[in-house]
Amino acid sequence: MANDSKKEVGEANIASKYYYEHFMSLHDRVKCQYSDLLTKEDLNFYRAFSALGVNARYLLIRLLLRKGVYFNVDKIHYSDIDNVKGAVEELIAAGFLINDPDISIEDLFSLFTKREWVEFLNTNLTDGAVCKLSDSRSVVYELVKSHVDKNTVFQKKRLVELAAREWLRNLQFFYFGNIRQTLSELILFDLNIRNFESYKLNSDNRLFDCQESFRLLLLINLVGQITSVLSANKKEVSSLEDTLRAIEFNDITAVLPIIIESAKRLKYFDVYVFESDVANLGAILQSWLDEQGLTAKLNDSEQVSLYWFLFRALESIDDRWKRLDKSTVNEVLASKFYRRCRRAAYVIGFALEQRGKLQEAILVYRFSGDAQSVEREIRVLAKLAYNDQALQLCSSVLNQEVNSGMDVNESLQEFAESFGHRMTRKSSYQYWPKPKRYEPNTVSLILDKPEDVRMNSGAEQAVIGYLESNKTEFFDPTVKIKGGEGKCFFVENNLLMTVFSLVYWPLFYADIKGAFTHPFQSLPHDIYDSTFLEKRLREKSEIDSNILSQCYLPVDTLMKTLIAKKDFRFILAGLNAIDSSCLTLALTRIPSQHWRVLFDRLWLDLREHSKGLPDLVYFPPEETNALDYCFIEVKAPNDRLQDHQRRWMKYFNQYNIRHYVVNVEWNNRDAQPVEG
Repeated sequence: MANDSKKEVGEANIASKYYYEHFMSLHDRVKCQYSDLLTKEDLNFYRAFSALGVNARYLLIRLLLRKGVYFNVDKIHYSDIDNVKGAVEELIAAGFLINDPDISIEDLFSLFTKREWVEFLNTNLTDGAVCKLSDSRSVVYELVKSHVDKNTVFQKKRLVELAAREWLRNLQFFYFGNIRQTLSELILFDLNIRNFESYKLNSDNRLFDCQESFRLLLLINLVGQITSVLSANKKEVSSLEDTLRAIEFNDITAVLPIIIESAKRLKYFDVYVFESDVANLGAILQSWLDEQGLTAKLNDSEQVSLYWFLFRALESIDDRWKRLDKSTVNEVLASKFYRRCRRAAYVIGFALEQRGKLQEAILVYRFSGDAQSVEREIRVLAKLAYNDQALQLCSSVLNQEVNSGMDVNESLQEFAESFGHRMTRKSSYQYWPKPKRYEPNTVSLILDKPEDVRMNSGAEQAVIGYLESNKTEFFDPTVKIKGGEGKCFFVENNLLMTVFSLVYWPLFYADIKGAFTHPFQSLPHDIYDSTFLEKRLREKSEIDSNILSQCYLPVDTLMKTLIAKKDFRFILAGLNAIDSSCLTLALTRIPSQHWRVLFDRLWLDLREHSKGLPDLVYFPPEETNALDYCFIEVKAPNDRLQDHQRRWMKYFNQYNIRHYVVNVEWNNRDAQPVEG
């Protein structure tokens, strides 16, 4: 053990002590909440960690906070840690670091700068090849691949592998319940870079009640990440399938590492996958395949189907989840699992559809069952000319008695109405009513394109300039502008979502069992669950009676809330995104009755309806009659109204909320309206 007599905790090791204390805060909370679920390996790691000297503990935490698992010992320098080399030796002796690891050329290459590799190559190349500093990093890498023997590097440089990464990953997953947040969250919060609302945390509010639910949620997250990253990289998938096609796939444990290593090379794959994860997933998948009497081979016909294999992995995890003792799975955890499972299935189904594997895509979409997947299934059925089946599914979506078990939202219903009508001439269905398509008030303007484009295409900017400079006319002839200047703001979804968030802030952070399990949540776990509002009806009733019962929303109260909460992480709205003068005008000019109906639609489907709102809000001079405000959706040349935008405008029309669509054309003349 290293000699730590010079500096003990609390003396000079300020920065390292700082990171260490945050790690201990995370560890102690996990140990308190989940002591019955931690594995022997996790507990043994902590015992070994506690036995380390101060410097070794500090160094281990600093390494855990860095990216990667391989390190060049010569480059490990921390001015606040005494005897780093001695701490490295202690960590190796305790099993936290592995000396001279088996490392790939790709990982080895990442440990040194391009200049270091150029110098190394020019010293060691023997075939006359020359490497220049001006060569690109990819050129240098190819020379390293073809000319460098790893053992030669090891003779000159000492490399180590971090063996404690899985321990930290498990602690973080217990603590946060996701693979996105890490120990850095605690540090950024302490540095006041990320702020979170304070809410009540009970010791019995824990996400996991058994080790198996922890393991399965972790695996579904990892499979989802692998699937998402691969689906965004078609070239990598093609190369991977070429590799897999040359192998016999009787052993799943031989296939999974190839797939995972391929995913790990891609840009946005930023999670760690360990041998134990591969072993767990392989065992679950093999057991399920054996029970189903299916083969582990990837070959179907003459082509390898990587995505079908990933779907089988997803099915096996889902099957194992359904076998869990229901008393060990709380409602919040179950919802979290199924959201991730269904999302991963949709991504796989869409990838199969794009690759022409339509029959397989249908099965995956049915497994997913979310609204997006139902729409894709209908489209695929039509592609296969299964027209009656496609129409039957459209009919089921629209039949409330039949669709009670389906994930049906407004978007899917609208799609079923229009697609069903278009399909009737291709099927045995005799009649399908033509849906009524809402057409909002539309105006066309010919405007000069701004020289300094600050908003999207510049069309919104041009319309704002037109409205704020025109003191006598509005593009709606029924509205007469009288004196003064109107005000127009670019708001998109931000205005409604900001006011909605400020009004219902206490509701979002109400003390509901299972909603909050750690201090770094921007929203409760169940925010998108269908039962979210049902659990908070008392809080909603109080807010509605205190705030929405007035003619206008209380400006002072909501502005004070904004000032107090604007720096908090809150994913429903960027509370700093709205100009304070815009917010003040909105609160004083838009009546509470209108806010209430807008909020009512949001509550129906918070995820779906929080998008598609108009670009601009316009407030004419106060002297103007018949118009306190209006929403305006701006369309640049060659742009068109999207379906979710049209749905919002249809809703506006239902409640007499003034709105317009402005189509912009560019020229060099003065602005002038064109009949729309």
